[in-house]
Amino acid sequence: MRQPVSWAGRCPVTAGAFQSCPSADLRFGRIQGRPRLPRRLRGRGPTSVSRAARVKPPVASAEDGLSPKWSLALAGLSAAQRKDIRSRMRTMTLPPRSILSRQGAPSDTMVVLEDGRVRLLQAQPSGEQFTFGVFVGGTILGLAALVLDQPRILTAETIDQVVVSVMPRRDFVVCTRSVPGFLDNITRLLALLSVESIERTGPQALDDAWVRLGSILTSLARNDSRNSCPTITGLTQEDLASMVGVSRSWIGAALAEFERMSLISKRRSRITIEQPVRLAEFIASARRRLPDDIDCAKPRHFKNEDRE
Repeated sequence: MRQPVSWAGRCPVTAGAFQSCPSADLRFGRIQGRPRLPRRLRGRGPTSVSRAARVKPPVASAEDGLSPKWSLALAGLSAAQRKDIRSRMRTMTLPPRSILSRQGAPSDTMVVLEDGRVRLLQAQPSGEQFTFGVFVGGTILGLAALVLDQPRILTAETIDQVVVSVMPRRDFVVCTRSVPGFLDNITRLLALLSVESIERTGPQALDDAWVRLGSILTSLARNDSRNSCPTITGLTQEDLASMVGVSRSWIGAALAEFERMSLISKRRSRITIEQPVRLAEFIASARRRLPDDIDCAKPRHFKNEDRE
């Protein structure tokens, strides 16, 4: 799995350790007006973004970076050792929108996501919820809190029907002591998660809301059998708003603008990235041309020639 991807605004959250950050401003980037692009980033045709800005689309963070992979936890173990670990786990299937674990609950189980998608979110005292990321099969959920034996910092909610394997914490502790190499693998996973979180969170925290939205769409999209273009299913505009750190109305208007630019198409809880290369160009162009403290959704920050 991210994995993930922490989108917690300007707060230096170490998502790998799933640390809470009371100072995180969840309203960072929240704009109540209609999103507006400066003229230099607008366009009506395929050539609206410079070819010089072409880059490879961002890697799918939920699958490749921001979460520990269960396969890595088992790396180097013998078939007998893997069987021993698996024998201590039970597998279950849960429907969409089920709560796997709640924020503040005891970390009494290790949860391995075998199939499907899960989103991790955190509730603030103000009542706001912030989505840290969407995670896919192969992810170990709540690993850091489990190791530290601390209450869960995040709530885990299923997006699709999911298959999970669950191991009680007491059995997890037994495995770390009795299975040679397992504890070393867990230690490496936690270190990897922390380093990758720092590397990814820094640049993303300074991104404009448009860039964050484009990056999130790219990282969540998957190719399916029905569509050759990358597609996102099962996420609402409210989900995207909590991940980007903006209002739901801002997301609706921003998606409409992306659709007008022929970057995406929308249909019944499905968002299809019609032109992945152009979307990557848009992200690169916005990052290169806009100062860190300017949000392109606020036209007043730009000179007159950049306005309509």
